[in-house]
Amino acid sequence: MDPIIKSARIEKSAVTEADLEKINRFTLKTLEASEVFCFNVVLCGNAIDRAFERFTDKSLEDMAALYVGRTVIKDHAHRLDGQIARIYDTWIEDGEDGYKQLRASCYMVRTASNADLIRDIEGGIKQEGSVSFSPEHYVCGICQKDNMQGWCAHWPGVTYRVAGEDKLCTFEIDGVTDVYEFSLVAVPAQPEAGVCKAYKESVKGKAPEEPETEPQTDAEEKKLRERLIKARIRAFQNKNKKGEPIE
Repeated sequence: MDPIIKSARIEKSAVTEADLEKINRFTLKTLEASEVFCFNVVLCGNAIDRAFERFTDKSLEDMAALYVGRTVIKDHAHRLDGQIARIYDTWIEDGEDGYKQLRASCYMVRTASNADLIRDIEGGIKQEGSVSFSPEHYVCGICQKDNMQGWCAHWPGVTYRVAGEDKLCTFEIDGVTDVYEFSLVAVPAQPEAGVCKAYKESVKGKAPEEPETEPQTDAEEKKLRERLIKARIRAFQNKNKKGEPIE
């Protein structure tokens, strides 16, 4: 399954007794404060991002539950020796005008091999990251169709004429079925907290209205839907560049 990836931001965090209690749920040995380095992450928010998409509150709640215990890696490289930290706590923070952020706390065990990485995080050199996940629903803001169930004719970021008025098409990610990891990255799609996509460059062209062959299982159908969503986003980047309304 190819996950969707969004950007995030890293912040330094002090270690408290409450943190240690939560951290030690995941360890075989009881760790002391001097043995761990902790940092907080702004995973994502519910504002519309540069891909003209937004998380619903349900998505933030789903990810808050799913991300506890997930691993932290580098550059989304899925290697055993690439695991550098683990998420031990998550929470949703309310802002102004209904804006919300999903935040997480991560811990690393201090070793000689990760001393340079810790210094880079503390010094602000490595402070970007991204998350990967699978959406439950992908809902068009023009026609309200769930594109995880079937495609509509609309594209995120394109302006359409609706009832005689121009309306910018945005999509909602409503619900998350799974999360995979949080990753430190060199160049996120956006330096701000969690509002941008980084889709696979290899996926190009307009998504077909129907699959070439019928999926045989629910898992195959879900994987196909996710691949076609990415195809639509990639194709949109070369579509309607002038931003003219579409009837």
